[in-house]
This record gives sequence, C-alpha cells and structure tokens, in this order.
Amino acid sequence: MALLNALFQRTLNSVRFGIFIMACLGVYIAVGSGIPEVREFFEMNEMEFFNWWPMPLMAFLLIANLTFVTFNRIPFTPPRYGVWMIHAGIVILTLGLMAYFSQKVEGLTMIRQGQPPKQYFYDAFERALYVRAGSRSAEPVPLPDLPRFDESPDYVGDKLMPAIRSYDPEQRAGVPTPIHESLGLDEPVTLQVVGYYPYAAVDPQYTIGHDDGDTALKVTHRHHDHGPEGHVEGEPEPEADITWMVASRPGADQMLLHDIEFRHIDRIDLEPDQLLRAAEDTHRFRITVDGQTEEFGLVPGGSAEAFGYAFVAERFWPRWTAIDGSTTDAFSLRVTTPDGQTFRRMVLDGRDVQTDFVIGAEGAGPMGARQPEPLDVGLDINYRFLDGLRLWPRIGKMLQRAQRETFLTTPVGGIHRLTTFSDAPPELQTYDDVLQMGDITMERFDGVRRTDRIVIVPPEQRERDAGRAGAFQVVQVRVASGDFETTVVVPFMQFVYEYGWTGPVVDIPGASQPIRIQMGNYARPMPVAVALEKFEAVPYPGGIAQAGFTMRDFRSTLDIVQPATGEITEGVASMNSPVYVRDESIPLIGQSWLLYQASWNPEDQTYTVLGVGNRPGVYTMIIGSVLMFIGLMWAFYLKPVLIRRAKQAALAKHAAGRKPTAVPDMVPA
Repeated sequence: MALLNALFQRTLNSVRFGIFIMACLGVYIAVGSGIPEVREFFEMNEMEFFNWWPMPLMAFLLIANLTFVTFNRIPFTPPRYGVWMIHAGIVILTLGLMAYFSQKVEGLTMIRQGQPPKQYFYDAFERALYVRAGSRSAEPVPLPDLPRFDESPDYVGDKLMPAIRSYDPEQRAGVPTPIHESLGLDEPVTLQVVGYYPYAAVDPQYTIGHDDGDTALKVTHRHHDHGPEGHVEGEPEPEADITWMVASRPGADQMLLHDIEFRHIDRIDLEPDQLLRAAEDTHRFRITVDGQTEEFGLVPGGSAEAFGYAFVAERFWPRWTAIDGSTTDAFSLRVTTPDGQTFRRMVLDGRDVQTDFVIGAEGAGPMGARQPEPLDVGLDINYRFLDGLRLWPRIGKMLQRAQRETFLTTPVGGIHRLTTFSDAPPELQTYDDVLQMGDITMERFDGVRRTDRIVIVPPEQRERDAGRAGAFQVVQVRVASGDFETTVVVPFMQFVYEYGWTGPVVDIPGASQPIRIQMGNYARPMPVAVALEKFEAVPYPGGIAQAGFTMRDFRSTLDIVQPATGEITEGVASMNSPVYVRDESIPLIGQSWLLYQASWNPEDQTYTVLGVGNRPGVYTMIIGSVLMFIGLMWAFYLKPVLIRRAKQAALAKHAAGRKPTAVPDMVPA
C-alpha cells in the first residue's frame, strides 16, 4: 500500500506530472501534424495517428491527474474558482479533442452542373473495392487494414463478398444481395487483396492468337513526319508510341491524339451505313413560325428550308459556355428570312435561349455583332443534340475545328472509319485491316488478350504530393467462385462513380455477364444533398478563367437539400469562405459540417470539387475553451479583488476584536 500511495502521489496527485503529460501531448500533436514521415513510418494517416493508443492514454492520464489534483489540493473557495474552471476547461477540451479525432471524417465530392443533388463524398483516408456487374454497382467494400505507404507485395487480406442492394417489397427497403445471385451463379464470388503497391503503374500487355480474345485496333503513332515523300531511306526510323483500343473494355476503347478523339466500336448488329445515318440524325431542329412546326436533322455544312426560311448549318460547338457560366452543346445557323434578311443564330441544346448576330458588322468578332434581342421574333428554333452512340466531338476549342474518329469493326472484317467535324459533314470510309492517317497507323487484330503488368515507379521519379494523395496505388486482387480463380491488377481512381473505370474485366465461367473491379476511396453519405447551380472562376484583371492563369477566387453556388424535409437553401463556397451545414438527424444541436472549395475544371468549368468534413466535438471544445478563458480572467483579475476584500474584512474583524471595552468605576474601599 505504501508503494501504491507513493506512486499515486508522484503521478496522479502530482502537479509536475500533469505538466509533464501536457508537454508530452503537445509534442505528440506537433510531431503528428508537422512531420508526415513519422506517421508514414507507422503506416498511419493523420486521424489514425491521433487515435493511436499513446494519445488516448496521455489524455486519460491528464484528465485523471487534473481531477485528483483539483479535488485533493485546491480548496473550493471563491478565490480558487478560477483554477477549478481552468482545470475543468482543460478536461472538457481534452474530451472534445478525443471525440474530434475519433469521429472526424473528411474527403472530396465532385458535383457536375445540371446533375441531380449528390449525397455522398469520398473519404480521404479509407479505401474500398468497387465492383460492377453490367450496369449495376455493388456496394463499396472497405479496406481498413490495407497498407498505405509501404510496398507490400506479400500482403494478404480477408476474403470479401461484394453485394448489390436490391429492393425488397416486403421490407420496402433495399437489401444487400450477394453479387453471385445477380450473376446467376451457385457459388459465392469472393475478392481477396493479395498484393499492394503504393506508387506503381499498370502496363497492359497484348498478345494475339487467342480463341477467346477480343477484336482490337493497334494504333502506332510516329513522333515526327518526314514530309509528303515519307520516310527517307538511310535515316533512322522515327520513334513510335503503341496504343491498343479494345471496344469491349470501357476506358480502353478510346484515346486522344493531336486533339482528335478516337474511339473503337465492335458490333455485330451495326452496319456502316447505320453508323453514318445515326451521325446525320444527331442534330435535330424544330422550326416554329406562326404556330406551324417542322422538324428535320442537319449536319455542319448542310442546309434546309421551311416556311420560306433558308437555313445553313455552320458549326457545332461542343460544351459551349453560356453567358450564365453553364456549359451545354450549341449550334450556329445562318438564317435567311423570306424578305431576304440574313443573320446568324446560335441555339443551345434543350434551351429556349436563342442569340442572334449581325454578320459582318464593323468591329464585331468572328460570330458577328451580338444582339440583345432576336432579329426575327416570329422565328423559334429548338435544338436537340441526341448522340447516343457518341459519334460527335466532345472536346472543342474556340474557332478551332473539333474532330472525332470512330472506327467500327464487325465479324466480316475490315475497318470502317466515320469522321465527324464541328464545321463539316461526316465522312464514312472503309479500309482493309490496315489504314494510314499521316503519322498514325491503325491495324486490326482478332483474338487479342490483355494482361496487366505492375511497374513500380522508382522513388526518385515519384511526385511527393501525388504519392501522399494515393493517386498511383495499385492492388492485386484474387477473384474466386467455386473452382474458378484468377488474379487481376486493379488501379486506383479518385472519383469512381464520376469517371469511366480503368480496372480489369473478369469473365467468371457460368456468369450471365462479366464483372469489373476498381479501387478508390470509400464513398460515405453526407447529411445533406448538394447540387451545383453555377461555378465561377474569377481571374485577376487581364487574366482568363483557364489553366495557366492565377485565379483571384473560385465560387460554387450550391443548392443544399435537407433529405428529411426537402427544404432547399442556397450557399456559396468560395476561397476561405466555406458553407456550414447541420446534420439535422442528430438531436438537440446537431453536428456541424462544412463544404469548402477544393478544385475545379479549368477546361470548361462544368464541375466543381468540394472538400467535405464534419466537426465532431467542436461545441465541447468551445465550452472547454470558454471555461478556461473565464477561469483565467477570474484567476488574474477577480481573484486579487476577492483576496484584497477578504484581507480587508479580516483586518477589520481583527481590529474590532482588539477595541478597548468599558471599564467600571473604581469605588474606594
């Protein structure tokens, strides 16, 4: 007992021990926040490091020490109320700090303009495997034990069973259903991570001559051109890049070269003439004059007549930025009225907005002089862009021709090339299994099989920020079902639901359709749904809102929807000015969340990336800080007054006790 009492007096009942613990906590927090290499050595992110056992232990010792020291050593008298409040504030602040680090989540969400409100974000720290069967996505499977910074080719994780949430009419809710049931399999499908690489690249290897292979196009791009006469004998062959386009693998079916979009389609049920007709019928126009309507399709360079008006289709503008900052597809027409007036009109996909330009006006731009009102109010043109096969360019630059090449392969053989332009009619050409396009050679191969090889990037070639963000993570995943087993390479993608997947396609024998696998950050729900009304990049004077220019501000105008009530409020997230929202599902005061501007799309400004984070324990920490402030004010300002008054009262009382008393008169004997 004596030993325990001595230990107690030197630790939990010691002021020095409390100061020592506070100093240790400060050092621990400073190292964890300021030296990332320490966290990475222990395979932890910031939140995990501050939840690691040393910090909760030190917090517990500090709370216990303050409690015992306060009750045993400090009398609960008015002059000491300040110390009691300071100690109580430190205890409450420490509790709030631990709640913050144990419950804190943060991440990113990408919101595109014109899309329905989004109610999820990607956790910045926790990763997951995503599985898709056809058009249905399984629920993300978290990977909490996966390493983060150390290369672990021998890592073996638990077997995971992805599930697809299906609607159960009896429960009137979504119920997770194992994915093998959706695939028509009797045996469960399991995924098991069997290797991890924090910074690597996936190098696809293609081999030819497999009976179960795909039809692919081999694209060879030579880096320099020898002119119209071609390669000169005796000179070295130009260096070349080789890319394979495989129609059956989303993400590998397209590429961008010389600002030209390439795409490969392999279809049994699609004839070349059908492809051309689909391209010619993409741009639909409905003309209305005096209540009469006529509809037709036009391609750039085409013309039509209706109700005495003549229309010449001049140019298709993909992803045009409207005057309100939004992005849509647009088309410009040269219009000649029945009375001979000619002007240019620009119409937007699915919108009533129609802008007229006077052609050839002095001092006007290439489009002409923009008019505030239509030049012919009786003419209404409705434009719809209906490109289900994705045959038209989607990347365009002001006044530059946009071009897209679509290559169709069928079992008959050959290559059918459909070329669409922003300012000319589409062209269809048919080749044998090889075609030449300047410095690009394209060859058709059947029976092609792809295998992925992991290439580890040397440390000296790694980008530090990209490595810490996890942009180049790669895992090996063993897929098994019954007697079937295969190992595939799965890369990381930051925004899994927003982009086309680049992960492998796995054909399980007996399954109704193949599955696709992708790794990304774990998708978590937000307490509110958020839609993007408008995004604005505000440049400094003389700059423009695109990559390469420094911006003065970024502003995302948001519609914030409360799921429970449907109430919509507007918020604007800009630099150093986040939007604060409340999680109304938590009783009483709720929990505060914030949405802040994190990134943007400098090309066409069609989306914004918001940082998302909660603030657990903030109110507790505020209460603790307020108590500490009041306690300090009490200790430094009110305590001297109380002590001075107590001294004056004591002195007065003491003086009153020594005052001479009345002495009775002495009577002589």
